Amino acid sequence: MPDVTQSNIQSLIRHFERNDGSRTSEILFLMARRGINDPLASLFGHPLEDYWRDFAGESVRDRIEKRNGIVYVVANPVHKGLYKIGLTAGNLEKRLRSLNTAGVVGEFIEIGHAHAFDRFVVEKMAHRKLSKVTQRHKEFFVTDWKVACQAVQDSASADNVLLQSAFGSLIGLWAIKTEINEYSHKN
Repeated sequence: MPDVTQSNIQSLIRHFERNDGSRTSEILFLMARRGINDPLASLFGHPLEDYWRDFAGESVRDRIEKRNGIVYVVANPVHKGLYKIGLTAGNLEKRLRSLNTAGVVGEFIEIGHAHAFDRFVVEKMAHRKLSKVTQRHKEFFVTDWKVACQAVQDSASADNVLLQSAFGSLIGLWAIKTEINEYSHKN
């Protein structure tokens, strides 16, 4: 695994001293995604270590609160084999209603979803995964529903496990679940 570089530590100290929680959490997430096992350990031994740990914990909690949500797979029966991978911070049913009022022929139906600590990263991971194996137009993919749901589930699991491992003990991250709707089996 990569080591914490001196520039990572200097950057964290600088943002800690500026009380910039947003940038601090951004750097900590980046370090975690680069494989640094315990990014919070980078300032252990610092004269303000206790304050640092509290500040980092609050910064990470704030970032997760702002970025957590749902990454979903929806389909419109009018367009067989075409699935939309999207995200929402709020209520999935409300998001479906907004999709269905956009002057679309047919009605979008939820096929599956995953809860994510960072819905933006998970959606992007799922899009990349699907883009390698199928045709894509923006957030729509020509594929099998199982492949679409598996891409979302795998992406959410990978990122959530990574963040739980990096920050779970500090902030007590909750368990993540994935739900698959059997709708597509019937059609």
